[in-house]
Amino acid sequence: MRVSKQPSIAPDRTPFPLLGTPLSDFLFRSTSLVALAASLTLSSACSTLAPPDSIAPGLAVQTSGFSQAQFSEILSRHVDGQGKVNYEALRIDPLPIDAYYARLAEVSPDRNPEIFPTRDEALAYWINAYNASVIALVVAHYPITSVKEVRSSALFFLPKLAGFFVLEHVVLGGSTMNLKTLEDRIIRDRFKEPRIHFALNCASLSDPRLRRRAFEAPSLSLQLEAATFFFIRERRNVSIEPVYGKISLSPIFKLYRDDFIQWLKDNRPDRPATLLSYIAPYLSEQQTRALAECRDCRIEFREFDWGLNSQPASGNQP
Repeated sequence: MRVSKQPSIAPDRTPFPLLGTPLSDFLFRSTSLVALAASLTLSSACSTLAPPDSIAPGLAVQTSGFSQAQFSEILSRHVDGQGKVNYEALRIDPLPIDAYYARLAEVSPDRNPEIFPTRDEALAYWINAYNASVIALVVAHYPITSVKEVRSSALFFLPKLAGFFVLEHVVLGGSTMNLKTLEDRIIRDRFKEPRIHFALNCASLSDPRLRRRAFEAPSLSLQLEAATFFFIRERRNVSIEPVYGKISLSPIFKLYRDDFIQWLKDNRPDRPATLLSYIAPYLSEQQTRALAECRDCRIEFREFDWGLNSQPASGNQP
């Protein structure tokens, strides 16, 4: 799989009449030129993960339905019990992820609604597409130790995360988009399902652990519910300590607080619209008892760990 640069835009070559120009007009033109230069730099710095030119027969697009068995096979083979990914093995033999990405590039709920007639079929596709795109992008840039390393030297002034989530693009159902658009405009805005935050994985240690099987429409709600239970019951994500008067939460709850609160307002108006109200039903018995003793505890959010969710070198053979 290759990463290709976006085609650049030819700049306007009209001469700039610097002398004899009124100051306001000069400033306007100067600002416009700076904006154009920034736009051209941004455009040239963007890259797209192009689908492979050819893949093995039988691994291409299906004409009816969209089985996730192929992605499940990749996950079961290259993800361990801790959610760590064997990126090195996928770099050495990229055919499996290339073949699955080729299917994603051709088919999507937007392009082929007849293949995804239900909400769950569409959402399962987009969740898997996000996770698979992240894996494919990491493999394309591997070896790295964090997605923050994927950035353009020409755009040194942008936040480090802009490279991986904004400047890198993928092709899904014939449409080119970045990961931020995929997450925010498609998955979050369309589905209003906060449990996706325990399913989406951006290759970082603070993310939910990557599952060893794909999300599938028939069992999607159960899978999302299980992912939510698992995430919230991990001490690294929710730690309730009445002795110290604090509750430590994963940064996921801080980043997407509005999604959880809005879901409560829309679906459970009988409950307080707070993070703890959303979390409470998923707590273990021990966590529930601790929460009962922690009425006046302060809430703290842990720092996000952007370390790559890669398997150690000793585990680089599938």
